[in-house]
Amino acid sequence: MPAIMAPTSRAIRAQPQKLPYHLVGLLCVHSAICQIDAMLSASDPTRPMPGWDYNYVPRGGVSGVAWFGANRSGFENSSQLEMLGNYSMVVFGWQALLEGPSNYTGELDLLVEQCQIVKHLHPRTTVIVYIDGLRVQPFYSVLRTIMRDPAYEDFFLRDASGFIPATTYCKQMGQPAMDPKCLCWYWNWFNASAVDFYINRLILPQVQKSRFDGVFFDGSDGFLRGTWKSATNVAPGTTSEDALKAMVAVHMRVANTVYAQGKYAIFSEHLSDSTPDQHAYIATSMASTPYARFYEDFQPTISYINNILNETQPRATSAVPALPIIVHQSLKGDENITTSIATFLLLQSNFSYFMASTGWFDKDWTWHTEYDPQYGLPLGPAAQPYPGVYVRNFSRCDVTVDCSSGGDINVEISPDADPLLGVEAWNCSLFDCSCQGFADYYGTEAGHGFGCAPSHARDWWRARACAASSTRGCCNGPACLLPGHSPCTCPHTGPCRGSIAAKSSGELAGQR
Repeated sequence: MPAIMAPTSRAIRAQPQKLPYHLVGLLCVHSAICQIDAMLSASDPTRPMPGWDYNYVPRGGVSGVAWFGANRSGFENSSQLEMLGNYSMVVFGWQALLEGPSNYTGELDLLVEQCQIVKHLHPRTTVIVYIDGLRVQPFYSVLRTIMRDPAYEDFFLRDASGFIPATTYCKQMGQPAMDPKCLCWYWNWFNASAVDFYINRLILPQVQKSRFDGVFFDGSDGFLRGTWKSATNVAPGTTSEDALKAMVAVHMRVANTVYAQGKYAIFSEHLSDSTPDQHAYIATSMASTPYARFYEDFQPTISYINNILNETQPRATSAVPALPIIVHQSLKGDENITTSIATFLLLQSNFSYFMASTGWFDKDWTWHTEYDPQYGLPLGPAAQPYPGVYVRNFSRCDVTVDCSSGGDINVEISPDADPLLGVEAWNCSLFDCSCQGFADYYGTEAGHGFGCAPSHARDWWRARACAASSTRGCCNGPACLLPGHSPCTCPHTGPCRGSIAAKSSGELAGQR
């Protein structure tokens, strides 16, 4: 891909307060890219946005690096509190303090207290409290008092055997599945009194407190999974459309209640929980609602890319303004997350956050070196110059997400995407200006992988609709043996993968 900014002689730390995530339109550096519609600002006034400072980047070069953990036995110690200052956003999960000071009672008040401690030490860090948005938790004092009171029994979904149980919290804490101290019911969102109680007695007293920034509502779209269908206290003839409308009405009231107290609601949703039609209804109905969407189980795949781009960078013709989002990726270990960071850079807008961990306790979180490089300022929104191929230009790198054939992701520092020659010096005489010469030189296999071809060379290939394959094998061409060659992509199956190629040694310090 052609360069879009003059080279710099040294690594430059991006000034977070100047991040232009709200740019409207795109710098036209490629004829196909210029065809994309102008994008709306992520600060569109029709949706109230969070009041906290998104431009605060305490460490690294990626805006919006977040943490979501818990210490089940007590408050965070001094070293852990200091570490949390590295993150732009800190969320404390439901496990926090559960087996220590709270002993499965009164946990919510302690969660707020823990958030207030972090906020006192790190005033510019966004700090978020956890409240369940689907299940009735007995370790919240105000809920424990009504869970077995017959006067409130229709607040919760019931079947012929009694209250429909939610055992996930007991199981995750290693307790017997039906242990009363952690066994939950499900809220009945068809019951108006239950909704009033949830908002006025559970949420409002907490968000009226000071020194934290918002509330994360877990399981928010879980009502669409249909647990209510087996409930005997739901009116006969109730439809999935009725359930969708009831859930959305709750979310709108909750979000507006939280926002009225100077805080922001984050609703956790799974991509698989709603159909495209249901999601369209949610987006349209809540177009002016102040809330963020949390994507659990995020992966750098084309389905997530398409869905999130429609939310963070909607087209100018869209009736739905941009939405703040948080994505969480579950990791198997200390794996390279270059692919994920590349995808996040592509998708990012104002109030976009990224987090990755092996679990939900403090021990499961680490600071990844992929957070450290200075990727530069975004020069416009993402574009799709070819089917399955997405690009976005930054002042210090070009992000290319290629899911068209097996899928690869590359972040290549502009303008010298080929570190040996530079964009201006590059020309096709390196391989006799033929498709077969290209394939042999860069170790390309048509339809599978570009080998070690840099982005501007790939543009040459695509413009000529080449379909040749290397006679030497993938990534086995002369260019791939040169020092500083572009990252190599070979055939594979599964989700998109990625790599980062530095313009020169040391430019992206910390990258592995």
